[in-house]
Amino acid sequence: MSSDQHCPSISQQVVSLVSLKLRKAWNDLKAFFKEVPAAFLFVASLMFAIYVAYQPATLIDRGWSRFEVFQRSVLWLVRGTAFRSIVGPVALLVSYGALYYGFRIRGRRFIVVSDFRVWGNLEKKNPAKGIAGRLQDELMRLLADMRSSDSDFPTEKARAVAASELQKDVSEFHPPLGEGFAPPPTQVTLQYEGISLEGLHTFIRRKCGREVVVTGDLFPHPKGFLLVARTENDGPWEVLIQSLDSISLGIGLQRMALRILTTLAQGFLPKEPNNFVFLRFKAEELEEYNLVVRLAKLASDAIALKSASTDDVTTAQENLADAYFKRGLWHLEKGIPELAKRDFIEAIDWYPNDFLDALEKLAEANQKLGLMADADSALSEANRIRAAQDKSEARGQTPGSSNGS
Repeated sequence: MSSDQHCPSISQQVVSLVSLKLRKAWNDLKAFFKEVPAAFLFVASLMFAIYVAYQPATLIDRGWSRFEVFQRSVLWLVRGTAFRSIVGPVALLVSYGALYYGFRIRGRRFIVVSDFRVWGNLEKKNPAKGIAGRLQDELMRLLADMRSSDSDFPTEKARAVAASELQKDVSEFHPPLGEGFAPPPTQVTLQYEGISLEGLHTFIRRKCGREVVVTGDLFPHPKGFLLVARTENDGPWEVLIQSLDSISLGIGLQRMALRILTTLAQGFLPKEPNNFVFLRFKAEELEEYNLVVRLAKLASDAIALKSASTDDVTTAQENLADAYFKRGLWHLEKGIPELAKRDFIEAIDWYPNDFLDALEKLAEANQKLGLMADADSALSEANRIRAAQDKSEARGQTPGSSNGS
């Protein structure tokens, strides 16, 4: 078979290119109609009404002998001063809305923080607008950290930490998934009251499904004070704080912002694995270990939906194992060995290689539960792995069992 039979002709290449462009245009058109069908239909209907109003001779004054009543009714409506005085401003508003959507909304997300309802006598020292403003600050700070090029957790630094710590302890690093972060282009604002241009912007964003409004409450609680927040479709998120001093309230609002973004990142914001990895860093800083595991699972699920490399899949498994290990340590410190045992078992199952630290902590949890046979079994496995490591090091080989390879 000649080589010419393998090479497509110029006409085939042209057809392929044209079909590719047509498919792309068709997909863009479907995406547009899926995103703003109501807005498009409204604009089309309005344009037709304007045409009818200002071009009656070509459309209405034709011979409609069987529809005289309908014709006269339409003429009375569209030729009336009241109708024409309404059509003009509405047309301007729709045109402005279309321009605003095209240049400011498309491809972006907006989070609006409404005033918190403060219950009891707490509002004197904690005004509703002040709490909403501080929550806005925390949300903006999280998003800004995700977008910042000189963040504490860029890809290059995370990979360098991974390389240096790989020989020490898997729980000391959290390498990213893939190349670079993909922070959502999201803007956080406070809710505006009254009639204003921002009110019109809010109306357009909500109708396009690009804005969520966060409302909240501050309650007295027997153990302190309870912060509760929600959106129309998500929540509620609850955070218990010990006191209302500036530091405690700030930490509570940081936890609240982290929980809000964790939930919104599953639907409202783009599902990017590294967004979940970054939020997990923050969750560890605030010792929100249940959230640490949840974010590690979300990152693993997000990477599974992409055509990821084997290294990225392995990294996701390591991060998930490390999340379970961290929560197991937290449960052990809290005196809940039964939950710690479950977490250590999950960590051992998820880690691609032998997880020596998790085996030793599993033995400790079993000892506290009085399960001495299980504790001895875990310790024996840990000793076997350590002996294999020592033998590999003695031979001058790189150990590849305990903490990954």
